Amino acid sequence: MSIDYSFKIISVGSSAVGKTSLIRRFTEDTFEETYIETLGVDFAVKRVHLQDCNVELKLFDTAGEEKFGTLRPYYYRGAQGAIIVFDLTRRRTFDRVNEWLKHVYINCGTISSILVGNKTDLSDREISTIEAEKYASSKSLPYIEASAKTGDHVERMFTYLANHILKVENSQQ
Repeated sequence: MSIDYSFKIISVGSSAVGKTSLIRRFTEDTFEETYIETLGVDFAVKRVHLQDCNVELKLFDTAGEEKFGTLRPYYYRGAQGAIIVFDLTRRRTFDRVNEWLKHVYINCGTISSILVGNKTDLSDREISTIEAEKYASSKSLPYIEASAKTGDHVERMFTYLANHILKVENSQQ
């Protein structure tokens, strides 16, 4: 398949929120039960067909650990989209979303972004859908809840973001 567009998308958020799992579910349709810390950055590619175009999504999975903070800006460069992920079962990951948004804006400017509440499959939620939607709305961000484990809304999340980037690209031509 020939590629009409190639988009770089970064995934950011606190450690262990499921960034890697969301990307693996989307690109490989797999889920790993055991947590493996991302060291620096991980990378995956998926080709999709959107709006009569073949689009290559280059997905950069950045480490959420503080010790990798100085490396992150290098991986942000040239990104056209960002997925900001938090864990619905850990309030402190939601409380840090504003920091992650600032990192994206400082290093990438205004790019297509989406806020994702991950781990809908777990029952011990600390953040309600209404609270997350209200926050996302205050930042003019679309919001989707997903589960990397079950796959619920994972493809929808990536497709939504890719379509938004494509719309921005087409409006600039």
